[in-house]
Amino acid sequence: MKGNTIKNVTFFEENLVDVKDIYAVTKQINKNGIVTFENINSKNELLNISKNLGEVYFHRDSDVDGVTHVINKEGLDDMVGFKGLTSAELNLHTDRSGVEKPPELLLFYCKVPARQGGETLLVNGKDIYYKLKKDYPGILNLILKENSVVYGGGNNNFNTSIFQFTDEGRIQIRFRYDELGYYSSSIISIMPLFRELLDSYCISFQLKKHQGYIIKNDQWLHGRTTFSGKREMYRILLSLNKKVNDCIKKGFIV
Repeated sequence: MKGNTIKNVTFFEENLVDVKDIYAVTKQINKNGIVTFENINSKNELLNISKNLGEVYFHRDSDVDGVTHVINKEGLDDMVGFKGLTSAELNLHTDRSGVEKPPELLLFYCKVPARQGGETLLVNGKDIYYKLKKDYPGILNLILKENSVVYGGGNNNFNTSIFQFTDEGRIQIRFRYDELGYYSSSIISIMPLFRELLDSYCISFQLKKHQGYIIKNDQWLHGRTTFSGKREMYRILLSLNKKVNDCIKKGFIV
């Protein structure tokens, strides 16, 4: 008699959803704040799916259709705020952290994977919050303090905190750690521990051609490792439309 075969399910497989099924997508996002998908064959197909979830959020790096072509562009290596368009490592962050109302969803899609490197890095802010609450409550109180950080990257610098409560009593995370992140002395002092926690909870995987993910931008931090070779990705930021906004709640429950 043969024994049962146990299949190891990867993080990507665990969160895999038919991205054309908007009900399944919203259900999964509410559950885990993330969806992974595959078998999307073009930018236009991705854009059509995106428009079922929200309004495309236009910004500095997006094209006329609101989609950002994420490639290694020449001459940007030393420019502040442009690291995402180079081949360098990209620290874990919240997209548009320096504006008052960042987009709620981020879609990321692989057209051409890197020859080497370029792994996706993700951290669930919910895990970090509960770890701090359990083992480092004093540090969590510091992190929750209003106006303890300033983020640039928008039209003006934005005063905020790494974790914030929503009006519904949920928690949102907002973070960047680069030349456009400015921290109070108390936050700077605990930043080594905070970044150590991010590393310990970091999930990494390699997107294959025609694969991608959707994350709640106020729950999951994302980044990537350095890469070599041609790598082409598409990124779409979304502000939730009213229909989906009634289904997807901002932040996560505490």
